[in-house]
Amino acid sequence: MSSVRVPTERVPTYDSARVKLQSIFELKELVRYRYLVWNLIARDLKVRYKRSFLGFIWVMLNPLLMTAVLAIVFINFMRFGGVQYYTGYLLAGILMWNLFSQGSVAAMSNLTGNAGTLRRMYIPPSVFVASAIGSALVNLVFALAPLFIVAVVLGVQPSITWLFAPVPILETAVFTLGIGLIVSALMVFYTDVYEIYNVVLMLGMYLTPIFYPLQILPEPLRSAERFNPMFLTMEGLRDAVLYGTLPSLRDAALPAAMALVMFVVGWLFFTRLEGKFAYQF
Repeated sequence: MSSVRVPTERVPTYDSARVKLQSIFELKELVRYRYLVWNLIARDLKVRYKRSFLGFIWVMLNPLLMTAVLAIVFINFMRFGGVQYYTGYLLAGILMWNLFSQGSVAAMSNLTGNAGTLRRMYIPPSVFVASAIGSALVNLVFALAPLFIVAVVLGVQPSITWLFAPVPILETAVFTLGIGLIVSALMVFYTDVYEIYNVVLMLGMYLTPIFYPLQILPEPLRSAERFNPMFLTMEGLRDAVLYGTLPSLRDAALPAAMALVMFVVGWLFFTRLEGKFAYQF
């Protein structure tokens, strides 16, 4: 009697051993869903400026208007006009701080705002954090044109050092992504984080030399600014665009290392809590 061999199909099964580290798995998933990140960035920009009369021009006009107002206040009342190319100095600081503040705040809103989507279908949660930082980065890239125009109007000669400008910008974006991962994960569990973080942002804005020169700070605070990654990246952009200088290898490596460390810390923190998000949404 011949035996009948029944064909068997390989049934996909979930093997927890395959996902040895959630952080590595999530990173692979973020790369796999990269096209969704680009689509979310494009959607965010379209929605933001859809009903606006000037549309995308506001990306460039908004920081210019803010710079004009603050320049009038700080030059006439705070006597900061002695800073060389002060208007450009101020604009560069505003652009970098906007990337950091808007990106990290949007990361919180994006993650919790898409809780319904995450409940209905599988999407790596980090996609919504990355798209928030990406939108802020795109806004800054378009706002760079006014910075270069203002620099030329102020009398700055175009220099090859301008090519260094993307370096501090990318460092800021990576640092912002790390912070955004932390605060967005915390907000899933504690909604008060949103309000507290905005207060912390305001404090950080005034403690960082955005509107004023470093020299007016007392010595302990002045030395501490050398470990402020936002100040270091702002100075990198200002030096490259306005003053035609490049940092030494050591000075360039410090903010890059800080940004990388913050990203790793944020990523590990986010992926450690990610499995509990579904119970909080």
